[in-house]
Amino acid sequence: MEPDERLHVALTNDIIPYLAAFGKGKNNMTGYFFILEYAIILIMSQKRTAWRIAKMLHTFIKHMEENGWQVALYENRNDYLSNIITARYTNIPEQWLEFIKTVKCMMNAEETVWFLCANDFEPQCDDAFQWNEWEKISLTSAAGDTEWEARIKAFWKNHLPIIMSVKGCYSYYAISMKDGSVVRGAEPEFEECEVIAPSFIAFTEKLSKGELQL
Repeated sequence: MEPDERLHVALTNDIIPYLAAFGKGKNNMTGYFFILEYAIILIMSQKRTAWRIAKMLHTFIKHMEENGWQVALYENRNDYLSNIITARYTNIPEQWLEFIKTVKCMMNAEETVWFLCANDFEPQCDDAFQWNEWEKISLTSAAGDTEWEARIKAFWKNHLPIIMSVKGCYSYYAISMKDGSVVRGAEPEFEECEVIAPSFIAFTEKLSKGELQL
């Protein structure tokens, strides 16, 4: 849990007794000022988190451009994301949402590794990779085995692909909906993955520092 999230939880737990008393007409003035203080601190916390994410993304985007990646940014903030994604995945990290609201396209010079951006989650032409291509390949392999198919579907329901790669082999990076960590998997067993970073921002920091190569 990020520091600002811990602050939010702590403040929420602290305010509950005051809200209860406030509702019963007790300690009204104390409760009022505590709620006001809570609101101010929460707003400041949210702004600090947003600023931190924006700063990290700026550093990350600059690093990728300097290392030969093709990067296109939206002229205006993009708030659209296919309802296929928002309906299927819960707990999508705000860090990643900020990324796709900012970045329209990001791929390496050879076009063999690319970040999945908002447009990539729309249906693609027949000869292009779909955002869930590796899941489809796994399901084809498991055809007729209902238990295997169920495990594959359960895995991908809890892992949102964010990068696809055909560099050397078919591989991907995805965000776990359970804890927000970024994992990597590759063929032939796509669902056998390893944790690469505890969060999307930590993942971009690793890339920016040269600790990870895609």
